[in-house]
Amino acid sequence: MNASRIYGLAATVMMAATVLGGSAGSKALASDPVTFIVPWGAGGSSDTYARTLAASMRETLGREIVIVNKSGAAGTLGTALVAKAKPDGKTLGFSALAPYTMQPHLRKLSYDVDSFDYICEPFASPMALVVGEESKFNNIADIVEFAKANPGKLKYGSPGPGSLPHLAMVELGLRAGVEWTHLPAKGGDMGNVRNLLGGHIDMVPIQIVPVASNPIKPLAVFSEARLDELKDVPTIKELGYDVAHVIWGSLFAPKGTPKADLAKFEEACEKAVFSPAYEALLDKTKVPQLFKGQTETAEFARKESDKYKGLLEKAGMTKK
Repeated sequence: MNASRIYGLAATVMMAATVLGGSAGSKALASDPVTFIVPWGAGGSSDTYARTLAASMRETLGREIVIVNKSGAAGTLGTALVAKAKPDGKTLGFSALAPYTMQPHLRKLSYDVDSFDYICEPFASPMALVVGEESKFNNIADIVEFAKANPGKLKYGSPGPGSLPHLAMVELGLRAGVEWTHLPAKGGDMGNVRNLLGGHIDMVPIQIVPVASNPIKPLAVFSEARLDELKDVPTIKELGYDVAHVIWGSLFAPKGTPKADLAKFEEACEKAVFSPAYEALLDKTKVPQLFKGQTETAEFARKESDKYKGLLEKAGMTKK
């Protein structure tokens, strides 16, 4: 056998090995489990949405999805793990907006809003500003009038500094030209409702579910339009203050994740949002059905990041 035939045969064998090896590698990737890192504790709203969404996405993808809760540092600990994970389609993040649109402006982090490829936005939960059922305040005008006459005396709650409820109240205070005191509480909405009913705070922005089941009264909603569940409750905007916020969340991947993987995840996410189990969760939590794909979610995330950066700068809260 001459040298040219030997080289030709060797090249053929190498090409076949490459094709076969690439095919085997793709099959292995397609069957590997996917990890959803949720940067909050088990049982919270982001965790509940993630687990319900994952149950349907498993069927579409034909891959196991493992939920891993990595809470800490206002959601930034787990979010940082997603940012530095290998972009191979095996690690995704699932969280409400604060860790990637707000926290990078509050503290020095290893990531920012552009450190991720956004896959979908599967929920957007509205908020209402509530007071105790026996409160002397019956509308926003009452609160603003009292706050102007008594700077800093009114106390409001939130899940913590840099959370959306916190920043919503910061902006409302700026727009109304008043000062009030922030007293965050552990335990999310229910922790703040307990503080409200115990007389430790005067008001708090919360999601809609606790409103009907607790002795509290909603004064206004932070949505762009009135809610079907609270038709008689005005929006903050209706009352003359250009303030609107909603607790939305997304499924995201480390920057540079293959486009083919992102497309598969996006398709699976959309199917999951319209699955019976997910629709039942939305109905239970009083959250409107919503789906945004890759492009729209990425654009919205950057827009929200710019919005909160500006708000934090006005409030003097940006990182030094």
